[in-house]
Amino acid sequence: MTPAAGVVLTGGESRRMGRNKALVEVDGVPMADRVAGVLRAAGCTPVLAIGGDPRELATLHVPVVPDRYPGEGPLGGVLHALEVLAADPAADRVLVAACDLPDLTVESVAELLVPAHGESVDVVVAATDRMQPALAVWSADALPAVRRRFELGERAVHRMVRELRHATITVDAVALRNVNRPDDLLGRLPGVGITEITVQDLAALGPAARIVDVREPHEWAVGHVAHAELVPLASVPERLDAFDGAPTYVICRSGGRSAKACEFVLANGGEAVNVFGGMIAWADAGLPIETGDATGSGTTGG
Repeated sequence: MTPAAGVVLTGGESRRMGRNKALVEVDGVPMADRVAGVLRAAGCTPVLAIGGDPRELATLHVPVVPDRYPGEGPLGGVLHALEVLAADPAADRVLVAACDLPDLTVESVAELLVPAHGESVDVVVAATDRMQPALAVWSADALPAVRRRFELGERAVHRMVRELRHATITVDAVALRNVNRPDDLLGRLPGVGITEITVQDLAALGPAARIVDVREPHEWAVGHVAHAELVPLASVPERLDAFDGAPTYVICRSGGRSAKACEFVLANGGEAVNVFGGMIAWADAGLPIETGDATGSGTTGG
């Protein structure tokens, strides 16, 4: 069997990310380049990107083909990939991967490319606890059926897969973790040294200490440090201004979410100190707690 071609889907508006996902860097490498590199290492040839503005994506180290079906979702990208494949009579398979899979591994891709998996099927799809059509190997023979269903209005890749002869191959779920929003990058950044402070030492600093609480509003309402500012963890990437100061002390329920926030702030040039033990330790130490939502007046208790 000839090597499979490789396609990275780089179209879409990336609304939840707020910027082009293909160019978002993880460990210093744009996500689309990370995925393309894995496809090459797994033996795909050629490897190209489909979708997006080639001028915007010119910094990628992979050829970019403008999407023939812009705005029509991943299935439009799959259809275009199969049409590109059809122009190469020597190729009979194309591995299509979304660009937002920064943890994709060579092992996961290679498992889908095992020749026996493709016998008598139109598509081989990655699976974890469920089907994951963001990574799949499509046969050139699937083109007529995909085109027909697409012309009839189908846009869901998972439904298209189920209408074809298909096989699913279980792969490591970590390898298929996708990045859709900025907060998906939290905890995925390179390791950085995080400084911690005890609740007793923090309390001794008094109201002058800048404290950011990264819990959810309902947790905040139950009890928080009186002079803290609420910045839920998911909003940290867009609220780096809240961490201005030297340093900012970051607190959550027990110290886990605040550590993730500190990691992100430090990686982006800020100064942040994790509050060891979080609000659980604060309450256990008998330190004052204020209740009430983030906009209303609160009540202080012991």
